[in-house]
Amino acid sequence: MTIDYKVLDTIAKQEGTSFYLFYPEIFVKNLNDFSKLLATYYKNSKVAYAYKANYMPILGQYLKQNECWGEVVSGMEYDIARIFLAGEHLIFNGPCKTALEMNRALEDGAVLNLDSFYELDLLRSLLDHHKNISVGLRVSFDIGTGSSRFGFNYENGEFMRAVSSLLDMGKVKLTSIHSHFTTRERSLDLFERRVNGMLDVYDAIPCKEQIQHLNIGGGFFGPISEEAKTNFTVVPPSFEDYASLIGNAFNKRFGEDGPTLFVEPGVSMIANAMDFVVQVLDSREVKGRRILTVDGSVNNLFPTGSKYNPDFKIICAEKRERIRSDIAGYTCMEHDILMADIDIAAAPGDFIVFHNRGAYSNVYKPPFIKAAPAIVGIDGEIFSRRQTFEDVIATYAGSNG
Repeated sequence: MTIDYKVLDTIAKQEGTSFYLFYPEIFVKNLNDFSKLLATYYKNSKVAYAYKANYMPILGQYLKQNECWGEVVSGMEYDIARIFLAGEHLIFNGPCKTALEMNRALEDGAVLNLDSFYELDLLRSLLDHHKNISVGLRVSFDIGTGSSRFGFNYENGEFMRAVSSLLDMGKVKLTSIHSHFTTRERSLDLFERRVNGMLDVYDAIPCKEQIQHLNIGGGFFGPISEEAKTNFTVVPPSFEDYASLIGNAFNKRFGEDGPTLFVEPGVSMIANAMDFVVQVLDSREVKGRRILTVDGSVNNLFPTGSKYNPDFKIICAEKRERIRSDIAGYTCMEHDILMADIDIAAAPGDFIVFHNRGAYSNVYKPPFIKAAPAIVGIDGEIFSRRQTFEDVIATYAGSNG
């Protein structure tokens, strides 16, 4: 269905004057494109979608249907993923697991990657509950972007001490090595350093025969418009670029019989599968400055606080003249400016469609001033209803008067 004014106006009358549009077919295409390209270069590879980017439960159904895994970093995300995915198709990362959460993951057959010596101590408390245990370790190493606070550091010997601690437990096998680095760059040069660093770590451990999985994490660019590419200092690589670099490196090192290569893309799978739609509610002039107020905020558009020029499209009720304007949000905060000083042909009643809003948007946005908007499909299907007053106050004491 074409996104025109009539379609958006119909949805707005049912769901409110702001909402997310979700396109499942784009999410599935991203999963399959990356999975098939990786397997072309290194057959024994798997995509594990990072739930933290967007943990809509329905995504698990698409993961299951397309034989992809899920990656989670909390007990809450684990519960969401388990709605559709079996435990043996989950990777449990994150720095703050509880003993109960770790025990459940072990019982379910999930890949459990430990992040700290604190979690190693928790594992010791679980030894009597299991005959044999298989776990992984998250490792950090120098890729030229500064130190990470996550995982066991390789250069200072922390990682090898963790390996020794695991092996000393007797019934525990080290079957997985995991790494992940958060950077804005996401370049091929950066991934080459990540892959080479992981292979160096693998070569250094004394129990290589136990290793079943090598996981290089996420942080990939996904499909992106030419206009959006101007926000970055490097030319965003394609899925083909990433798959070729990573898969060829693993193939060169292991041939066809090496450990399973895991990648954990989140943003690159879901970002372009969702738009955020707002209706223009008001137009005013303040000292020669035209301000259009919309039913959305910077918390929807830039939930992580990283501002850049968003891709957007204006859907008008009628033809408009372009006027220099600021786009202001619904909150009472002066800084709630979605876009400043732009030429835009819009007036009250029109819609602004912000593209690539699937990552960290609906899951990161707090219930500040207004509750969360609905997530709908272009044909009207509801993936998440608009939150209500009751939803927001449900956990507060004294909410019943």
